[in-house]
Amino acid sequence: MLLNGKDLYKEIQDIINEDIETKLSQIIFQNYSKYDPNTMCACIAGGSVADRLYAHETGIEVPIKDVDIFIGKLWNANSSEEKKDEYNGVEFFINKKYNVNHYKIVEVKWDGKINIILVETFEPCLNEEEFAEYVIRGFDINCCQAAITMKNKNLRTTEDFDNFLKTKDLKVTNPHNMGSTALRIIKKEETLKLKTVNKEREFDIIVNAFFYYKNKIKMTTFLKNDNPKLKYLKNIESHFDFFKTGLFYNITPKEEKNILHLEKMEDKKSIFSFNRNLLTFDEIREMYERKKKEL
Repeated sequence: MLLNGKDLYKEIQDIINEDIETKLSQIIFQNYSKYDPNTMCACIAGGSVADRLYAHETGIEVPIKDVDIFIGKLWNANSSEEKKDEYNGVEFFINKKYNVNHYKIVEVKWDGKINIILVETFEPCLNEEEFAEYVIRGFDINCCQAAITMKNKNLRTTEDFDNFLKTKDLKVTNPHNMGSTALRIIKKEETLKLKTVNKEREFDIIVNAFFYYKNKIKMTTFLKNDNPKLKYLKNIESHFDFFKTGLFYNITPKEEKNILHLEKMEDKKSIFSFNRNLLTFDEIREMYERKKKEL
């Protein structure tokens, strides 16, 4: 079967037994009225699309529990400042050199198996194809970076995702909420039935990135205590300290795992500036891997 977005879209609809476009047409946002396909961009992105591609590639079926649909909001529209769990952990998503994805979750609607996520982008997306790529470049793990555009049902993936399908090498791609990303690595290893995940490498890189970015970028170490990923806490205790505080767990990387000490390279800079000349996450990965070879 030659995979394409239209076939995958139909598969996903059949699996969840929901009409996605009907659900979208019925959604009313608090801060932006109804979804309008003529003035807004939308895409199905993340696990539901990525897992179907993985299933076709490997023959390993991964249950689709829900579908995330991202909707692009018009430039300069009003937004809510309410935080949405770990989604907003680091609002400056640092990926490839000179490529900063900055977007904020404005509102989330849960409707059965469909999660509709209204986002505010801080770079203009000229069409739905650009919007879909913009969204998936900001995802924290390479195995999730796939999307289907809503209007034309086109499939979009990143180079990192394509490499994952070839190698099955699970990698962190962007520094989100570091504790949440570490827990997601364990979850993805389990659900995708991966046998060769280098968790030690990925946890080490997360920790080193955390201590580099913590005084330069707005960060959170908190996760709501009803988050189902918390069942994997014991799996990350080699690299993270955690304790319950009210409605949240505080999950903090351990200082002794920080072998690069990159945070001493630069003074604290404004979190509101795009011209901060920060190391990218890829550069931190490269520096870590060189350091490990020296040890």
